[in-house]
Amino acid sequence: MTSFYRRLPAKLTEPSRVRVGEQVLAIGSPDRFQNTVTAGIVSATSRTLPDGSNFPFFQTDVSVNPDNSGGPLFNRAGEVVGIDVQVYADSDRYPSLAFAIPINMAAKVRLQVQATQATSPGGLGVEVQDVGPGLAVAFGLPRPAGALVNSVAPGTTAAASGLKPGDVIIRIGDKPIDRSAELGEDAAALPPGTKTTLKLIRNRRPMTITVMVGASAESSSPKARPSEGGSGSGDRLGLSMHPLNEDERRASDLAVGLMVDGVDGPAAKAGIQSGDIVLSLNDTLVETQADVTALEAKAGKQVAVLIQRNHARSFVLVEVK
Repeated sequence: MTSFYRRLPAKLTEPSRVRVGEQVLAIGSPDRFQNTVTAGIVSATSRTLPDGSNFPFFQTDVSVNPDNSGGPLFNRAGEVVGIDVQVYADSDRYPSLAFAIPINMAAKVRLQVQATQATSPGGLGVEVQDVGPGLAVAFGLPRPAGALVNSVAPGTTAAASGLKPGDVIIRIGDKPIDRSAELGEDAAALPPGTKTTLKLIRNRRPMTITVMVGASAESSSPKARPSEGGSGSGDRLGLSMHPLNEDERRASDLAVGLMVDGVDGPAAKAGIQSGDIVLSLNDTLVETQADVTALEAKAGKQVAVLIQRNHARSFVLVEVK
């Protein structure tokens, strides 16, 4: 009976049909306990992680134990919707944070491996976030869409091609980017070594950059051009900061930045905390308090502040008077 069921093929389904709140099941063999089934619900259908992963993950609260990694994630109809790949690193604090790759992305990677013997999917080497209405105003965008670049990993094709924090990627190849997760999904779907274009907004101007997906910096060179047809304390923010000292630079892996000592007013309301490191205001890097003061003086009512917290970067929208 057991061998019969092992030969039954699993039916795959379209991951776009998965909804938040839907019940899912995981099957694996943790510690050699075969055919162990755990259940949970989907918390998010397009979660990006701060480790540079290229995929938009399913986030679930399914108990995924050691030796479950690589096992299928099923919906209630018994269809495979994803592949369980990891749990949150701090399992003592977050025992129910599990992530799965959508099955369509796993299938694409399998075909790439079979065709090219590539060991990893194509990627760009950037961390991105969604563009909300407030950030769209701060960056001068016509609508809240695109993938806002938080950081660019050194030595990657993104760095070699000239991508910078604060760039808003609105198209990869011929595919528009409305949400940040779409960038990783579309890039991962391309075979490693594929050249493609990224259309982006930088300093309120459209640009087009050519990148080689999954390539190292040595094999990719910057090619940027204007797009056709396009041309101490912060009184207003409520931040008390100081330039990074030598120990702080070493601990944060940053050359420059402003360490937040105290927060009140608009910055506190926006969620900035003491210990955060401020890197830029409205897409302009800041190194000194004078930089902040000058930028605050000419900023509008919405300021996009790039911060680093626990080695992860994100833009925070601060609304000032």
